[in-house]
Amino acid sequence: MGGKFALLVHSRPGAGISPHQNFGSNLLARLAGNFSFLHPPAKISETIRLTSNYGSAEGLLLSVNFSPAPFNRLADRYITKRVASAVRLAEKKGVNLIGLGLLDETAAAAVTALARILKPAVTTGQCYIIAAALEGSQKVLEWMGIALEDAEVLILGATGPSGSACARLLARDGVNYITLVADDKYRQETLARLIFYEYGVACKVTSQLNRSARRADLIINTGDRFGLALDFTVLKPGAVVYDLAGTFKYKTSPLPPRKDIFIIEGSLIATPGQSRINTGLDFPPGFVPPAMVETMVLALERRFESYSLSRELRVEKIDEIWKMAQKHGFKTEGFLIKGRCIRRDEFAGIKEFFSQPVNRAGERNGRLLYNQQI
Repeated sequence: MGGKFALLVHSRPGAGISPHQNFGSNLLARLAGNFSFLHPPAKISETIRLTSNYGSAEGLLLSVNFSPAPFNRLADRYITKRVASAVRLAEKKGVNLIGLGLLDETAAAAVTALARILKPAVTTGQCYIIAAALEGSQKVLEWMGIALEDAEVLILGATGPSGSACARLLARDGVNYITLVADDKYRQETLARLIFYEYGVACKVTSQLNRSARRADLIINTGDRFGLALDFTVLKPGAVVYDLAGTFKYKTSPLPPRKDIFIIEGSLIATPGQSRINTGLDFPPGFVPPAMVETMVLALERRFESYSLSRELRVEKIDEIWKMAQKHGFKTEGFLIKGRCIRRDEFAGIKEFFSQPVNRAGERNGRLLYNQQI
């Protein structure tokens, strides 16, 4: 058996708050989350067994037992104590690598601050999360019949670590029309010059979000403020929105009932065929969210290192982790849409749907899109 890893989660699977539940269910989940901090960090599962043609590893899930922001009001110093207790439990279990991808930014930052004094290596998983988002976005455009070089791409929060990495990778992969949305004009223009120098793509820069969103074929949200401000009613039919930042789940108003756009909350990653996964998360057997994959791949490679820990995300490392994941058999096989896992075979009628004429009510004949089934 190869390396042993641990993945930190906020609370036991199924105990969280979902935007798709009714008010009563969410209220109970909120109350349960507020009192979960009375329990110490605990092991949830030790039934993650990974086996590929090139390596093997085992892992476990550890709960820090407090709700993610904005559903908790715990002080930062208390959050630090909680995650430190979880890390000590991981050390007792003989863990070589700790993954933070399933934690929110506040909790992950607390572990990152402790990383220098921890025996296990720590990774946020962000490099593979970006790789999966870009691969998934490109697959959906392909299924929709939109050529990558013709696609209009809008990146929200473009000057942040995730946004700038997405922009550079998309330009390298052949996208010719990229618009960078951010508040800091100097950093926007600096990034645009870098992309033009590296790949010869002239990016537009703007802070006018919804005006630019009207033309976009693909919108990648990497920043909370812009994700919350995005007006879905202005998007053109067939637009693809990938919520890399996980912002839409915290929108105070419900998402509009658009049946002609894709709002993707995450990718569905198939694990190597010989693996045994029993995390208790709301994913089909054999599938995991991208936030777990980087830790798994590093354990299979026996690379116990703090891979994605700094704020700067290097393009080379994103490429490397994606290639290692492909080598071990991890691949995108579907998406999380409106809280439901949609596999690739369920997209079969989508291209046909968008080829149908639009009637006076702005609807296509048959209205066969996935949103009606969710």
